Amino acid sequence: MAYTLENIKELRELMGAGIKDCKDALNASGGDIEKAKIYLREKGAAKAEKKSVRQAQEGAVYLHIAEDKKAAVILEVNCETDFVARSQPFNSFIADVAKTVLEHNITDLDSLHAAKMDGHETVEAGRSAAVLKVGENIQIKRVKMLTASTGFFTGYQHGQSIAVAIESSQDKDTVAKNIAMHIAAINPVSISENEIPEEVMAQERAIYLSQLKDSGKPEAILNKIIDGKLKKFAAGLCLYGQAYVKEPKLTVKDYCNSQDNLQVLQFVRYALGE
Repeated sequence: MAYTLENIKELRELMGAGIKDCKDALNASGGDIEKAKIYLREKGAAKAEKKSVRQAQEGAVYLHIAEDKKAAVILEVNCETDFVARSQPFNSFIADVAKTVLEHNITDLDSLHAAKMDGHETVEAGRSAAVLKVGENIQIKRVKMLTASTGFFTGYQHGQSIAVAIESSQDKDTVAKNIAMHIAAINPVSISENEIPEEVMAQERAIYLSQLKDSGKPEAILNKIIDGKLKKFAAGLCLYGQAYVKEPKLTVKDYCNSQDNLQVLQFVRYALGE
């Protein structure tokens, strides 16, 4: 069966493949569009498998907030070059993945790869198709599905390199976004001091003890000094204790208190490549 330029154009629009690949597919299928689509899918899967061994260290983090603000998705997808990271096919794939996570309430990568995605049988099939379009390895590195406890989600995205999802006790987008921007810039480890991992505090205490062991001070005094240092250290690590980036004379807690005592209920920060 012969084929025309219109057939090539149609196949390109359907599959997003290059002209040469479309010609090869039509030649191999005798001009049958449906058989050509299958040919390209198979070829795309083979290409994706071959490219999967290549390093994917560029890419993007992405944030998607549900319309009702009661859920959020944050994920990182990698590719090989920043050129592809800025491309429309790559970013469309990321957006489709985020919507899939939200739609199916997915919490792990294995379930995500097998999930149905609009336009493809599975997310993995969509990934293979994206590989075929951009000509690079694409890998979904990590994903987080967040659901609100009693509050509302807001987010902040700094280009493709940092994304922050934050749940606050009140539906105040501007205030919550300001706090999310602070989180993006300063990277606190927790909301408050009592949420800092015990091993972090124990390690810091051991460092202070080593520094002061030859001071000659009584143990009770040493412990008092170390406790003071740890309190200052913890304040710098936790969100509420940090100096608010937009008004450094205030802590983030002070800023929250000034905004009708808004509370931060949870947050997640993703940075590309971390």
